[in-house]
Amino acid sequence: MKKFGLFVMTLVSSMFLTAVFGFSAPVAAEDSAVLVTIEGSSFSPEVVTIKAGGEVVWKNKDAATHTVTADDGSFDSGALSQGDEFRQKFPSAGAITYSCDNHAWMKGKIEVR
Repeated sequence: MKKFGLFVMTLVSSMFLTAVFGFSAPVAAEDSAVLVTIEGSSFSPEVVTIKAGGEVVWKNKDAATHTVTADDGSFDSGALSQGDEFRQKFPSAGAITYSCDNHAWMKGKIEVR
């Protein structure tokens, strides 16, 4: 009976945290997009590793406008204002470097396996 009470308490706590704070169980990277945050005039994380066919989502949390532009020209988000998102799928293995056209020091890399 003691174990059942602990189970119920854990379940209720988990449901409460999910409802109040939006916490949920982690999802494997291959099942969802990987998030890169643009904040403090930097990409975080700077390097992301995903499986072929995976997707990366960049979300701009800065007040400044940024871009996500592949160095090889394969993708370009255009101007991203605060709160905007850009999504890109990567169908095949390889490494893609990117930067922000507005801020040359902002650089990132996607490693697709």
